[in-house]
Amino acid sequence: SSFETILAELLLNQEGILDVIKQLKKWMKPQKRHLDFMQYPFARARVIPQPVGVVGIVVPWNFPISMAFSPLTGIFAAGNRAMIKMSENS
Repeated sequence: SSFETILAELLLNQEGILDVIKQLKKWMKPQKRHLDFMQYPFARARVIPQPVGVVGIVVPWNFPISMAFSPLTGIFAAGNRAMIKMSENS
């Protein structure tokens, strides 16, 4: 039915996108790491989130839009590119 398609394909992804937008600033903040003072005296360490490149998404035939956009929001939030392979049946 058209209602089920709209609910499953679009509205569920909207919640995920809004959650990513809300959390993105916290995810991208540099994180401090503790080092062993005896091994690295007076050194500081931190993790800076950076994109890694291209991420591949293989989408099954059932609910293709939802299955493509759910991981796509996280991939774009991390700053990566995406390559989507859709099913031939959808």
